[in-house]
Amino acid sequence: MVVRMDQIGDFLLSRGFLAAMITRYPDTVLVVNMSVKSVAVICFPSTDVVAVDIKKFRLNGVYRIRMLMHLRRLGVACVVHPVYSRHHFIVDTDAMVRASGAPRKIGFQGERLYGIRRWIGWVTAKCYTDLIETKAIHDTDKYLDLSRLLGIECLPLYRVQVPDTEFEFSSPYVVIFPAANTCQRQWPVSEWILTLREIQNLQLTLVICGDKPSPVIDAIRREGLVNLVDMVSKTSVIELLSLLKGAQWCVGVDGGGIHLAATVGIRTLAIVGGGHWGRFLPYPPDAQFAPVALGYPMSCFGCRWKCIYPNETHVPCISNISHVDVITVLNNWRNES
Repeated sequence: MVVRMDQIGDFLLSRGFLAAMITRYPDTVLVVNMSVKSVAVICFPSTDVVAVDIKKFRLNGVYRIRMLMHLRRLGVACVVHPVYSRHHFIVDTDAMVRASGAPRKIGFQGERLYGIRRWIGWVTAKCYTDLIETKAIHDTDKYLDLSRLLGIECLPLYRVQVPDTEFEFSSPYVVIFPAANTCQRQWPVSEWILTLREIQNLQLTLVICGDKPSPVIDAIRREGLVNLVDMVSKTSVIELLSLLKGAQWCVGVDGGGIHLAATVGIRTLAIVGGGHWGRFLPYPPDAQFAPVALGYPMSCFGCRWKCIYPNETHVPCISNISHVDVITVLNNWRNES
């Protein structure tokens, strides 16, 4: 059994490892966050997928007990928790690992913790039989160390086949993901507006996407941009993959949308800060369909978003990226095509 409760971007980065696991152990069961289920089924159509409503798991005692009992009844011989930042899921995944009753329980040692988290991490680590240490930077490289322990050959990231798009627009289109899941990763609205106006000058339709409204999306809506299609909160994950498949390009901030775009193999540009530079983006040099990661190098890269410039409206490693930098990349792509 493989258990991972994180979000869709992290899941997609693990699909090479998961494919290798399922190839070596065909009866593997995937236990995933409910938000990831549809993509998991597309990636691994012949694999049993157990989807967990993580919010309900945390707040509804009856649901939690029933889910843990279900995992116990699976009777698995080994459970793997392939998430490096294990402390984010101590309440959830570590409970599932314990409940599995598996003789062998494997996970990452994870990040160095402080304070109460360090104490909780030490206690919950006791439920594992094997905790893997790794010095790898990118998450896909971390899976290589885990694969060696399991005796499998970790596969590279691969393109996922999705249905052709059924969306029709008046001109070729670019998918935009302007909203970050945290304020620290957000690119200034003013830069987004300038970027979108430049893209429109290329006679391209703008398709704004995201899982929910946000201040930056609201600001873009108020600009009254022509030839703009608002698809925020209007697509399922599968529909979004299909929409991305038909796009000319994808441009966005660091988040799940970027990894979805890379999954279907279109040209993708990500505006990336330095908090976790190298862990999720950029991809390793040999990765297929790697997004272009546009950053502003600073000596404080790798701060884990504990910014040393707390009084800035936007963190400087992102705010110093100009719309000119983005448009330059897009113009290069246009000239190549």
